[in-house]
Amino acid sequence: MVHRNLGKSAIGLGEFVRRVAITLLMIGMALALWRLAALAIIIFGAVLLAIGLRAATRLIRQGTGIADGAALGIAITGVVAVSALILWLFGSIIAGQVDELKRQVPAGVSLFVELIQTNRFARFAFEQAREMPVPDTTGKVALLLAQAVRSLAAAVGYALIMLVVAIYIAAQPALYRDLMLKAVPPAYHGRLDELFHRVETLLRRWLVGQAIVMASITVLSSIGLWLLGIDAALALGLLSGILSFIPYVGTILSTVPAILVALNVGPLHVVWVVLLFCGVHLVEGDVITPLVQAEATALPPVVSLISIIVFGTLFGPAGVLLAAPLSLFFSAVLQTLYIDPMTERTNR
Repeated sequence: MVHRNLGKSAIGLGEFVRRVAITLLMIGMALALWRLAALAIIIFGAVLLAIGLRAATRLIRQGTGIADGAALGIAITGVVAVSALILWLFGSIIAGQVDELKRQVPAGVSLFVELIQTNRFARFAFEQAREMPVPDTTGKVALLLAQAVRSLAAAVGYALIMLVVAIYIAAQPALYRDLMLKAVPPAYHGRLDELFHRVETLLRRWLVGQAIVMASITVLSSIGLWLLGIDAALALGLLSGILSFIPYVGTILSTVPAILVALNVGPLHVVWVVLLFCGVHLVEGDVITPLVQAEATALPPVVSLISIIVFGTLFGPAGVLLAAPLSLFFSAVLQTLYIDPMTERTNR
């Protein structure tokens, strides 16, 4: 009897040590990922791009019956060719309108400041702000500009690395999946393979839906601004479509320059621009998104906003940009590795 109890105690101690070791390993991996946040974002962005390339490859292969490698080559070539064609057709127009934005936006800011200063309380606040000491303002502005240039250069470099890694992953997805499976015990291969499939399906559906949403917002915003007689309508519409990649925050960011440009036309046009953007995003939220996004890829508003804050804090601007797909990824991880096993144990 005594020997049995000792045996049970030894087994319990071994299990305790194993769990502590696993916990410490997970904490260490989390700290390593946090320290290598840029690398984690590059890998995730590359995987996201690879999923998009694989989706295009699948469509081409199904439509033509050609080999997988040739279909991937056509998908990559098609993306580059379409991008070059758009730049060639609209580059001069967009460039001209961006120059117009550079002129119109500061003028709109000046008009906005003049309107605010007509208010007695706002004027008092401006006067107080002028009296505040602002040492070496020029130097600070120059430093901010230098930091912005460095950040832009780093972003371009990261994007190129991301694209190269995405092409390699899209060319041999099974190879990298098998490498990851070899890193875990065989007993967990089925669960991990299920996670791969769920993540790929979720992100593919989200990418397709998001592309349709961005194109719709670009077209609707550009046409609406053009009908209202707002300068740089195409540039503002493209900006609105691109920023719609960021849930909720992108909508606000894209509205501000349009309002500043509209101020140069007149206060009434500001009202029309605000109503236009409200109408476009109302149509997008109530009609377009429900049609193109599956229920599994639709994030509740509170979750979207919290994810932007959390991932923005952890990864910076790249985390804000990828907040939605990152949320979908972690929801798939939670569902596959925690909720499903717990449900299976309960049903037993």
